[in-house]
Amino acid sequence: AWGVYRRDFANGLVVVNPGDATVPIGALGATYLRVDPSGGGAVNSFGQHTGTLLQTPVGSLVLPPHSGAVLLNFGPGGGRRLVVAPLGGDYTTIQGALNAARAGDTVTVRTAVYNEKLVFPSSGSSTGRITLCAYPGEAPVLDGTNRLGEDMILLNEKSWIRIEGLEIRNNTNVTDGSGIRVLGACHDVQIVSNVIHGMHGENAMGITVYGTNSVPASNVVIRA
Repeated sequence: AWGVYRRDFANGLVVVNPGDATVPIGALGATYLRVDPSGGGAVNSFGQHTGTLLQTPVGSLVLPPHSGAVLLNFGPGGGRRLVVAPLGGDYTTIQGALNAARAGDTVTVRTAVYNEKLVFPSSGSSTGRITLCAYPGEAPVLDGTNRLGEDMILLNEKSWIRIEGLEIRNNTNVTDGSGIRVLGACHDVQIVSNVIHGMHGENAMGITVYGTNSVPASNVVIRA
């Protein structure tokens, strides 16, 4: 789709433009660290050089003719970092980023009010959680005003998930809903340092964990 050669690896990817025209890649789908050499000349036969490697966060690229780029995953533990923001991020909605996230990725949300209700479509793994969190030092708000659905964030049979640092508000007119709802045989779920308020209706709750599977939920951590 980008018009270049692409090879994915466990910790990132390499893209190469073999053509004679410049290729702009407007959105990489995540924020990566672009690695570029600086100084030092050629690498010797022992794989050594005297220069440095510059690492620059990028969410888009412009590849000149006959050039390439090395892109490293930017999330904790070697996963990707998917930035959500009204402008300048990888995604403009939190759900869009969650839909793209895979094990080891971090969906980090910049300050804004996001009028959404969220469903985690995928689990993380023992080698890498899927993390949904506030961008460092910022305070995003998940607001459910006039949105359909009973739960602000739903984890149905999903595991290896962390949710941290969000303000979750205005889940209104529900008949049985929660700010964060965990269902089924979920395990290794961490719900940390979130502020939940404005849950209104019949049986409207903050955080609920329901054992709807014969296999019990386990290793679920909830703390301020």
